[in-house]
Amino acid sequence: MAMYDYQAFPYIFGSWQSVQPTLIGGEYKFSFDSDAGTDAPAALLMQVRYWNGSEFVIQTFNGPGEFTITVGDGISQPQFSVESLGFGQLVHVTVDGPDSPIPPPKAFQWPTLPSFHDPLVLDLQGTGLNLTSVTRRR
Repeated sequence: MAMYDYQAFPYIFGSWQSVQPTLIGGEYKFSFDSDAGTDAPAALLMQVRYWNGSEFVIQTFNGPGEFTITVGDGISQPQFSVESLGFGQLVHVTVDGPDSPIPPPKAFQWPTLPSFHDPLVLDLQGTGLNLTSVTRRR
C-alpha cells in the first residue's frame, strides 16, 4: 500500500503521479479524500491513466471516495491526477496494488578476474578522445 499527498488545484487537473508498477497486472484500489481545513470541502475529480491489456485508458472518478481499476498483463504503471471543483486543497491518496512489483535494478559490480583490467579512463578536455587502460600489478 502506498500513500500520496497531492495538491489539487481549482478547476484544472495537476501533473500525473505514477504509482507502483507491476509485471502481471491485477487490481489497484484507489481511495482519496481531502484535507481542506474547512467543514465544507470542495468536490474532487480524479483521473487514472493505465494499460488495460489492449489499450491505454483514462477514467474519471468523482470524490472523495474509493474505486478499483484492473490493469492488463505485462508491465503496467498506473498514474493519477486530481482536480478540485472549488478551491485548492490537499488530497490524501491511498493506492493498494498487486503484490508483484517490478524489482528494483541491481547495482552493476565489476567481475573479479585475475587478469581483468581496470575500466578505461576517458579524457574529453577538447584534445580528442584519449583512452587509457590501467593494469593492476600484484
